[in-house]
Order: sequence, then structure tokens, then C-alpha cells
Amino acid sequence: MPDVLPVRKRPATVQAMIWDGTPECATEIVNWILRNGGVATYRCNGEQCSRKAEDHHLLISTLEGAHRADPGYWIVRGVRGEFYGCRPDIAAETYEILDGASVD
Repeated sequence: MPDVLPVRKRPATVQAMIWDGTPECATEIVNWILRNGGVATYRCNGEQCSRKAEDHHLLISTLEGAHRADPGYWIVRGVRGEFYGCRPDIAAETYEILDGASVD
């Protein structure tokens, strides 16, 4: 049986956008994904659209299949150009915003 080894994840710089839940921000994110060869859509949570921002989600095609991203999620473009959503709590533990940028 192989030994369990302590390892450190290699640092890598990736790109991310944080979805604030608005349709305008969703449009920017979906267009960013589409321009870069990915697939994403902005969807209603229910059968009938309430037109409220909080009742929508993004659906992103990932390497593992379709992934739902809710408002507040970070949408990440990974080291190989792949896109995925990341919960805000996980993103805060995993990613550091560079170049003096801030999250408003």
C-alpha cells in the first residue's frame, strides 16, 4: 500500500469573477465564458420566472458536467482554461486577489 505523503498545492494564477446576483453581472460572466470557449447560461430557479435576481442561477459546463453557481459564487477560469463555480467560503480559503484589486 502506498504511503500517504504530505504535499503542497502548487501556486497558480487564475482568473475569477464574483457573481453579485444581478442579471447584468450574470451577462458579463456568461459572455466572458462564451468568449473563452466555455458554455454557460443564466437560468430561473423555478418553472415560472419571478424576475427577481435572487431567484436565478448560472449553469456552467465544467469538466465534471453541468455545475450550478448561485449569487455570491466565484466563477473561476482555471489553469487550463476550464470554468467552474466556487462557493464564497471555499474561494476565500483558496484564492487571494492580486494586483491591489478589491471586492466591493
